[in-house]
Amino acid sequence: MKTVTTIAFILCTTTIGYGQIQLNKDKLGWGAILIGSIMLLFKDIPLLDPCLSLLITLYILWNAIKNLRETLFIFL
Repeated sequence: MKTVTTIAFILCTTTIGYGQIQLNKDKLGWGAILIGSIMLLFKDIPLLDPCLSLLITLYILWNAIKNLRETLFIFL
């Protein structure tokens, strides 16, 4: 019974962690749009938007791999 409770708790905390990632992703997206648009008003930097998008994507991928590793550890 203790094992089931422990697994349920770990899955719950993993879900909360995933929600936090979603929140951070949204904040990063809005920040990138705001900063990118302000910078593009003053300077013509066509690669700025794709670079900001890649940084956000790398952040999401890094957190997804971290959560996947934690989840696999639970099942193994």
